[in-house]
Amino acid sequence: MYLQTNSKKKTPKSQLSDVNMGFGERAFSAAGSAVISAILVNPLDVAKIRLQAQAAGVPYDGLCGMASSECTMLPRVKYDLPSTHAVVDAERMCSPECSRYKGTLDVFNKVVRQEGFLKLWRGTNASLALAVPSVGIYLPLYDIFRNYMEDFTSQNAPTMTSYIPLVAGSLARSVACLTCYPH
Repeated sequence: MYLQTNSKKKTPKSQLSDVNMGFGERAFSAAGSAVISAILVNPLDVAKIRLQAQAAGVPYDGLCGMASSECTMLPRVKYDLPSTHAVVDAERMCSPECSRYKGTLDVFNKVVRQEGFLKLWRGTNASLALAVPSVGIYLPLYDIFRNYMEDFTSQNAPTMTSYIPLVAGSLARSVACLTCYPH
């Protein structure tokens, strides 16, 4: 497949460079990758946070009583599963192992069983709210800085070209952090 370029000659598609892409096109591509990444990785974030909270001693009984009759969320509340009404001062129905996680796969298993499959994506909106603009700024700026620095160093300082990714990445990440993260 050949594409028409500005010089009116046909160029193989595999030889096209990203140099001609604008900031908007780069930002849109980066934001799309951030959405896909956040959706794929969020279950691991849920597991990580629950394991960290457990290690820190934060009590969390899950929603055992909502999905099955073996546990309840609060020690003094019992759920009537068919109608999901709570009864205060009920006896705790689950053992400590019900909400104690043994590892990442155990977190996945218990969350799906006790809270439902979609709870693995709890907090995805917050992840997207930060990742989309951050990555949407970082990746295009990285490309722009890298391309500019490669042109500059190839003419003025050829021995410095190996440092271009480090410098371009540092600058782009700094700008993304300054613009996206709360101060």
